[in-house]
Amino acid sequence: MAGVEEPFINESRVLIPSPKVKTYDLQPEMSAKEVGDSVLTAMKKGDDFIVVNFANGDMVGHTGNLEAAIKAVEAVR
Repeated sequence: MAGVEEPFINESRVLIPSPKVKTYDLQPEMSAKEVGDSVLTAMKKGDDFIVVNFANGDMVGHTGNLEAAIKAVEAVR
């Protein structure tokens, strides 16, 4: 199937769902807290390598709402 990659041996993947809103500028923080919590959990487990995507800055930025985009980025810090 196109676009589907199987995880490597010893690789774990965590997918945090995005909020169900009409446009992401309505909830600019999206799921940043849950993503951050997942990263902290992986760090505490001692994972050797962590890749993370805080998507809210990108997704909210595409709405063109600058004020919401700023809130989205601030939610990540």
